[in-house]
Amino acid sequence: MWDKDQLRAMHWDKPDEKIIAKEKSFVRGEYDAGAFKLPYRLFVPMVRVKVPMIIYLHGADDRWDDNTYHITHHENACIFAMDDWQVRHPCYILAPHCPEKRFWEQDDMKPALKGLFDEVLKKYGFADPRRVLIFGNSMGGVGALAMVKEYPGFFSRALSICGATVNMGLEAFDDIPLCLVHSEDDKIVKPGKYYSLTGQELLGSFALYDQLRSNGKKDIYLKKYPAGSLMKKYDIHPHCSWYPALRDDELKRKFFGKDGTREDKKAFQDA
Repeated sequence: MWDKDQLRAMHWDKPDEKIIAKEKSFVRGEYDAGAFKLPYRLFVPMVRVKVPMIIYLHGADDRWDDNTYHITHHENACIFAMDDWQVRHPCYILAPHCPEKRFWEQDDMKPALKGLFDEVLKKYGFADPRRVLIFGNSMGGVGALAMVKEYPGFFSRALSICGATVNMGLEAFDDIPLCLVHSEDDKIVKPGKYYSLTGQELLGSFALYDQLRSNGKKDIYLKKYPAGSLMKKYDIHPHCSWYPALRDDELKRKFFGKDGTREDKKAFQDA
């Protein structure tokens, strides 16, 4: 198991200071899940019409520290808050902060997340409950897939970056446009098929893509980074596939679609 010091010592990406400065535009909040508190940050767009809400689930290396680190250590949530994106695709961005030693896919965490999502949707009337997109990296990529399985029909689109899922309940992905991202040489979350310490069969992005395609799924896209490419081109650890992925306009177009709806599958026709 990767501990705090190991994770922080890895050759991580170097976020753009102009992007993470957008963190100041996120309001702070905290959801009372009963057994624990779930802090979050929320970007609220200047709109007076219904717009999508993007949910970002961070990775395991961002669980510690205050209710800022999870959107500034990596820039993933802030990217969708940038002006150039918001002008074309105005949306809310909700970034929960996972408590230390917990995981998004845990049985008590999933209903806590759903409760938070429902609360924010109720409070902010211009956030469209029919257009709730979810994405995450690493532990967050695992969590995004787990939430789609747990609440089929709730999310309109999903993106899992260097994530994985147990090989069951895959029918939950039948009707949701799905994007997957992974590097071939990722050793933290493997892209292929492997087994957990408890013997569960896990599907990384490559294996999940192959399985869903063999099941007939068409609205699915896989972005695969060749072994060695992230270190060679970006000087970053092969686990950090979110760094180039969220700078990839094609990937973001497939994830978001035209307007965040589940029904818009045009972007997958050339996948």
